[in-house]
Amino acid sequence: MSERLWIAPYFLTPRARLGARASNGDRYGVLLRVDRGDSDGFADLHPWPELGDPSLAEELKGLRSGQPLALGQRSLSFARRDADARLANKSLFEGLDVPLSHRLVPDLLTTGADELETWRGEGFTHLKIKIGRNPMDELRVLKALSLPLANFKIRFDFNGIGTVDAVVAWIKALQPCVRDAIEFLEDPIVYDGLNWRRLSQELKIALAFDRGATPEAFSDWLVVKPSQRAAADFVGSSAKICVTSSLDHPLGQLAAALDAAELATKREVGVCGLVSQSAFEATDFSQALRYAGPKLFGPKSDIGFGFTDLLEKADWRPLEK
Repeated sequence: MSERLWIAPYFLTPRARLGARASNGDRYGVLLRVDRGDSDGFADLHPWPELGDPSLAEELKGLRSGQPLALGQRSLSFARRDADARLANKSLFEGLDVPLSHRLVPDLLTTGADELETWRGEGFTHLKIKIGRNPMDELRVLKALSLPLANFKIRFDFNGIGTVDAVVAWIKALQPCVRDAIEFLEDPIVYDGLNWRRLSQELKIALAFDRGATPEAFSDWLVVKPSQRAAADFVGSSAKICVTSSLDHPLGQLAAALDAAELATKREVGVCGLVSQSAFEATDFSQALRYAGPKLFGPKSDIGFGFTDLLEKADWRPLEK
């Protein structure tokens, strides 16, 4: 079946910088539309060049030439699934239950005790805290918030900027109640088996591997981003699994949620990172998401990934070869 591709460029405005490696300013991506004649399907394409992804221009070049890169391949896969569901007049989430999510804390320095209390009241039990831009100031805030933080399970995400010695010193400087609340350290250093094992032995704290994670990697946890690799690839992994969005468009969030929900029917999945829209200023799409605290839901009375009305109104442009 022949396909014609369309794109609708968009940008998202972060409410705070999204990690130690993230660039400042708006983030850019495209919505992808696969026109098959009998049905259209939609997906998101949102690279992170700062973290090693090819640029958006490179991804579009690959799609245009018929040789999509890794992110483009995943976007096409989701768009085709969406097209199938729309043709069948069904929701992709029919019969599925999306796992609960953590609350993302992109900027600890602007976080207060009132916010922690609000999130707890909303039902969040886990926090994922971005670390590494101002480690000493972050330690100061963690000390001030140590008692309310101890009510959560904490995931510190370093985005691979640390060294073994620096991470060990930073963790040992935490208040004991905060240290005891840590569930895992995500990408504390750039992954390398020898230093990863050394860090694990010194801290006796679980480590989570995100960027470039493979099912065979030595890690207590694997952070799976369906925009990069299918969650189904990790069914047989011995590690614990956390499925997250790529801090992308709400359509990308729902694609990640679909993979997480399907994986959860085949193996145990930990608390995930799918409720990530709060990292950005509100948009029509984020306001159309269905969620309650840590719980993200599929579309109500809609088909495919949903968002049908909003997707039809998007500024579609042909991606000509």
